[in-house]
Amino acid sequence: MSNKVARVLLQHSNIDEGDTVAVFLGNHPFFLWIWLGLVKIGCSAAFLNYNMRSRSLLHCFSCSGANVLIVAEELKEAVEEILPTLREQNVTVFILTDQCTTAAMESFTDKISQASPEPIPAKMRSKVTLMSPAAYIYTSGTTGLPKAAMLTHMKLQAVSFSHSSFGVSSSDVFYINLPLYHSAGFFAFVGTIERGEAGLLVTRITQMTPFNGYVRDVKQTEKKRLHDVFVKGDQYFNTGDLLWIDGENFLHFKDRVGDTFRWKGENVSTNEVSDILTMVHGIQEANVYGVKVPSQEGRAGMAAIRLKEGEPFDGTGTCRHVSSYLPAYARPRFIRIQESLAITGTFKHMKLRLVGEGFNPGGISDRLYLLDEKTKNYVPLTQGMYDSIVLGIVKV
Repeated sequence: MSNKVARVLLQHSNIDEGDTVAVFLGNHPFFLWIWLGLVKIGCSAAFLNYNMRSRSLLHCFSCSGANVLIVAEELKEAVEEILPTLREQNVTVFILTDQCTTAAMESFTDKISQASPEPIPAKMRSKVTLMSPAAYIYTSGTTGLPKAAMLTHMKLQAVSFSHSSFGVSSSDVFYINLPLYHSAGFFAFVGTIERGEAGLLVTRITQMTPFNGYVRDVKQTEKKRLHDVFVKGDQYFNTGDLLWIDGENFLHFKDRVGDTFRWKGENVSTNEVSDILTMVHGIQEANVYGVKVPSQEGRAGMAAIRLKEGEPFDGTGTCRHVSSYLPAYARPRFIRIQESLAITGTFKHMKLRLVGEGFNPGGISDRLYLLDEKTKNYVPLTQGMYDSIVLGIVKV
């Protein structure tokens, strides 16, 4: 099937060896067929998070440098939101259907059924080296919009060798419970982490395990490198994750460092969410942070906002806006309306006290709201609703 994918792309798009194709779909056999097909013609894939929408989606696509986008049928509407910009950039958009009547989109699976399954000649990938990009995987990092991290062929080859060293064979079956757009991590632990106490997860940067950085973002790349950690001259990659080890030596995620928090297994940039919220009519300022929810891992998004003078809070409009511009995991679950937002001496928003106060209306005099996805509205958070969340009756 990957040979067919490769031939369709060669015949129906303008890609050349070394180009990048963006892939926007969930866990599906086509995910792997498309990537393998791209490798066979010397190209790389940019794996887009299928939760992304609007501004974030367009940003992730643009920073990959791709001129071709392949989309799952169920994600068609998400792409239609950014289609005018894609058309301006002369991007070829394929959708995994047999037919497509939308202008500037082409069907893909019908072309695959007609393509030859013959092997792709090696000359089509003659310029590929071990240091060539095989894929780009996105990370929220610590600030701003997601960034594309490059995985080289050397990195993937090392991973495949590590599998064989564990006795894995072609007859084994892997159960993958994470989205395929996620990186498996390939982390090597260095140093020790005391039990019950959290430590920062880092991995050593060497010639065999390089950190190739983020695409077109030198500043953020350097921020992720730690120098002279254990001995002078060494380098380590800062994952930004705090972990702890329990009494049975199982690893547990505790928190994120920097201006991010993790919710539903995804890293959320507080700066990005704040920027989106201040685009809402009536919101003057927003301070976004994560709060603990009992019996749930990670932190749910919460925003303290200051309204423009004389403007009411529009729960329906705010819900509609964040649903359009943010993936589900990044949408603030709670909103707190304040007369003013506290700042530091360097004019940064103060978060620590807000995080500690959480979202209990019994201890907060400010108005609190809860995201109600059924009614597509932010509704007033009552003490009874809070108690139901704590007891697990109401899911956040």
